[in-house]
Amino acid sequence: MLPEDAAPIPPEFTHKHRAEESLLRSYRPVLRGEEIALFLAPGWDGGTEPGTPESILRVAEALRQSVIAAAHLAHEVPLGDAFVMERMRFSGATPRTSRSTEVRVAAGSPRIAGGRLVSMIAAVTFLAEGETVLRGEGHLRVVTAPVYRRMREGRIRSDALRSETPIAQGFTVFPSPEGGFAVAYDARHPLFFDHPVDHVPGMLLIAVALETFASRFPSRTIAELDARFLDFIELDDSRILPMRMSSGRTALRSLSRTRFGPLTRPSAVIDVYSASTVPLSIADAASPSAGVSASMSVE
Repeated sequence: MLPEDAAPIPPEFTHKHRAEESLLRSYRPVLRGEEIALFLAPGWDGGTEPGTPESILRVAEALRQSVIAAAHLAHEVPLGDAFVMERMRFSGATPRTSRSTEVRVAAGSPRIAGGRLVSMIAAVTFLAEGETVLRGEGHLRVVTAPVYRRMREGRIRSDALRSETPIAQGFTVFPSPEGGFAVAYDARHPLFFDHPVDHVPGMLLIAVALETFASRFPSRTIAELDARFLDFIELDDSRILPMRMSSGRTALRSLSRTRFGPLTRPSAVIDVYSASTVPLSIADAASPSAGVSASMSVE
């Protein structure tokens, strides 16, 4: 049941061009800088089974959209400014997560310059029937449109890549001749490339990491994710990205770590954890060996 003062959220406030890809429907207006309550669209989870890669990808996308919408609606960041999500993490995904109707976003450590938001660590809480079912964070940097254009001038955009054979899932992983693995992606896929972009989207990398976990630990559900985006990953006509995978396991938990980009200095590192009978805090989950053996197998 939505509050009487709830107002609709236009899709552009979630940075989605296709309205059906926007997972938020409304919000409760607040004063600038305050915690904001956002309300998820009916069926936002797409009917996915909890703990599966498809379900966790929806949770990650809902968190991403919530942080972006909060920056616009609660911090008055104008449309046209660029958002760089440097880190996303969450813990506590359960079967009840899919029944969440409300997401609350509060700005932690906000940086303000010239009266405008420059960055924040957004604390995100998913609620179902008023009860917290998931907590997460989104580390967001805001770049004005003119500065972003200067930063990214001359970079290839996804709509400038030559035509390709569609990949139904949006990507495929295969052994690399140079060692490790590589991922081939479909730069026309409607989920990951909802609109033209000038870099490989972080949600595509998260989807690959989730599938990697599922292939290694098919009997274990996913409950935590920590995605660190360290640099832009440029697009090119090969549409192939190098990646490395490592894993660890105990009786209680499993971890799959996926690194994208150069071996010596990865552009993104994504950790995916299974559920555990021992609760872990968000801070614990950030540790490379939290809940798993310190020795990891590497491929």
